Amino acid sequence: MSTVCIVSTRLTRIEVSKPFKHVLRFPLILLDLTFFGVGGAAGEWCLIQRGFMYYANGWTTFHAFLSYFVVWSMLHILLNKVTPPETTV
Repeated sequence: MSTVCIVSTRLTRIEVSKPFKHVLRFPLILLDLTFFGVGGAAGEWCLIQRGFMYYANGWTTFHAFLSYFVVWSMLHILLNKVTPPETTV
């Protein structure tokens, strides 16, 4: 399996070995989930600071981070289930 990359309006194939793909897959997913969690929680925190939003029933920014992390985890799992194995990166 190879990865396709567009370089200077010309199609070029870049070969990536399978062990390399599988070694980086889990850490990159965790990094992705962390960025979405932190970004979502930071966005909500900014809205709260400006008075456009408030948390109720004991909800905190940490709960917002966890909820973003869990939702994006479910989306990654769903993507993994619906993506054919030969195109999974």
